Amino acid sequence: MAVCLQPANITTTPCSTLATLYTDSTLTTPSANPVQADNYGNFHFYIAPGKYTLQSYGPQILVPFVQRDVVIPCDPSNCVMTQLLVNGNITANAFIANSVNPASTGVLRLEHTDGVCWRNFLNTGNLCLTVDNSDAIQFPGGFGGGGGGGTTITVNSVSVTPTLNLSSNTPPAESNHIDAKWQYSSGNASAEIAVSGNGSTAASVSGTFTSGDCAEFDANSNIVDAGAPCGASGSSLGGQTVCNQSMDITGIGAATPTTIITCSTTAPSSGCPCRAFISYTLAMQGTSSTEQGETWITDGTNVMIGTSGTADNQTSSGYKSVSRSGWSTVRYGNSSTNVFTLKAESDHTWNAKAVTFYQSLPSQVVVNYIPSN
Repeated sequence: MAVCLQPANITTTPCSTLATLYTDSTLTTPSANPVQADNYGNFHFYIAPGKYTLQSYGPQILVPFVQRDVVIPCDPSNCVMTQLLVNGNITANAFIANSVNPASTGVLRLEHTDGVCWRNFLNTGNLCLTVDNSDAIQFPGGFGGGGGGGTTITVNSVSVTPTLNLSSNTPPAESNHIDAKWQYSSGNASAEIAVSGNGSTAASVSGTFTSGDCAEFDANSNIVDAGAPCGASGSSLGGQTVCNQSMDITGIGAATPTTIITCSTTAPSSGCPCRAFISYTLAMQGTSSTEQGETWITDGTNVMIGTSGTADNQTSSGYKSVSRSGWSTVRYGNSSTNVFTLKAESDHTWNAKAVTFYQSLPSQVVVNYIPSN
């Protein structure tokens, strides 16, 4: 009995090419091929699973007897195959790669160097899901599109690469702020990226951004760098400094920039560079019902957090307050002493009141230092 690989040449005896036979089920000790049958025609051998041609021949057999496509199945308790093609369903407790160190748990168990692959759309190559030496999952096709590995997210048909960090703790949006943040890179923002709502462009990103900073709307409804990280006002280093206006300042001349409150502060001894988050309120009593006032903060070098408002000309039932909060335009070092001055002016003669009339709120400046890279 000759056992041959397929396709076999059966024009000779024995047929060819002869397969490798073994003496035991472990397939470790080769045996002779052809196999000699006993007087009753019995024979046996061990062979790797596969499809073979069997050829029986000898002096008593006038014409060799050929059995084609004889399938030798694998041991169901330990089946090792080089390839498995299935047209229907297959059920198993686990599919384990024929690797040296496959995973010990899971339905699909692979070694660290194994991958799961798909053919690409153009049928020009393979896209394989693998794990690198840092145990990070790699997929060159990108999850959701793009390329180069990792997740690719597109905003208005523009790919934000290489990384888009969506904060899980973005705070509720404040006035003139966006309830979202992203880290693109330090430098110029892309004017092609826009914030959209209901299918129409709401505003364009422009200007220079610092990595990690929040964004806000400017006077022209463009999105610009807010000057500090989103939500940083809730993570102040140390206590805040509160400076109240000590007394009324009366008879301030029109168009005369005037110091209202001087607030001396000291930055924390560690954790900086920091930005100062500054809030202020000023009660303005005017001499005209149409009086307009302007307020701003200065640290002696930099002017910041300016606004404007209408001043009341009431003497007993008014005192409109002008309020504003925002970030310093510069960063301050550890233990630095910084003096923030609230200044104001108006287009008419006016009075700076220490307390508003309506709710007895003080005119004051409040400063918190926030870490900022």
